[in-house]
Amino acid sequence: MKKLLIGLTISAAVFGGFVLAQSMNSGSAAKQEAASTRLITAQEAKDIALKEVNGTITESDYDRDDKRPHYEFDIQSNNEEVSIEVDAETGKATVTEREAMKAAGVNEKAPGTNDEDDRSAVTQTTEKAAASATKSAAKQKGVITKAEAINIAKTVAKGTVTKVELDIDDDNQNQKYELEFKDGKVEYDVDVDAYTGKILEVDQELED
Repeated sequence: MKKLLIGLTISAAVFGGFVLAQSMNSGSAAKQEAASTRLITAQEAKDIALKEVNGTITESDYDRDDKRPHYEFDIQSNNEEVSIEVDAETGKATVTEREAMKAAGVNEKAPGTNDEDDRSAVTQTTEKAAASATKSAAKQKGVITKAEAINIAKTVAKGTVTKVELDIDDDNQNQKYELEFKDGKVEYDVDVDAYTGKILEVDQELED
């Protein structure tokens, strides 16, 4: 009877040890599986990306394309824009795209403009600058005389001079001669820049 009890006790102990060992092994495997599927955090992915490409992150995203979780970053580095992916499981970083950045204002045009528009704009700017320089130089010399204004006006008008008047604007920046001519039934009104001698306006009218 004692031998039977001892045998049962040993069997129970062996079986209990086997169950305990199996339980411990299962728990260890579960922990290993959980550890293997742990995803890295966004901050960890960011650190990995910046370690791979030194620069400033301009955009970030988390995606699961093809059931593969990963982080996506756009990084501005020197004169290029770099796209990089960081695997959320392994932490592996992969550069997917590099694009050179254009300097601000270089080769950029407003919508609807072309090279001809550009040339026209440059020409107009040059002409305005030249006219401004000419007028500035003329102002230093002073206004032209009435006789000079009349001779200039006669290049576009005929007849007898009936009026010559120097007109000065309020801020004394612009001065012009206003001249009137009469040739039979035709009257001419001519404005001449008092500094440069340029004809500003010509008006011709026929009397009834």
